Parts: sequence; C-alpha cells; structure tokens
Amino acid sequence: MSRLQVAGVKYQVATYQGEITVNCFDDDDDGVVIAKAKQKLRRECGGSLPFGYESFEVVEREDA
Repeated sequence: MSRLQVAGVKYQVATYQGEITVNCFDDDDDGVVIAKAKQKLRRECGGSLPFGYESFEVVEREDA
C-alpha cells in the first residue's frame, strides 16, 4: 500500500528560482514528482512557464 508523502522540489526556470512542495506517493519516482511540480508551477503562473533554461531537482521527501 502506498503512503502519501510531501516532496520539496528545487527549481530554476529562466530567471526564476525557488522551491515548491507537492504531494506524491512513496512509490512515485523523481520524474513523476518533477512533473507534478511543473504542473503546479504552470497553474500558479497562469498557464505556461517562461521560455529558457529549466532545472528541477527533488531535494526532500517525507511522509505526510
């Protein structure tokens, strides 16, 4: 049975950088967690991310 977790994802998109938290399951790989972070950022930015360099890294995961 999968456990719910909260993951911290550090990102840099064009000139923007920061860290965002997303919900995930303990059996989700980093690619799934990063996809969820990108989706959350798009919602917060109004639909699209700025064009340019992108870097995403899962920096922590803990049980919710």
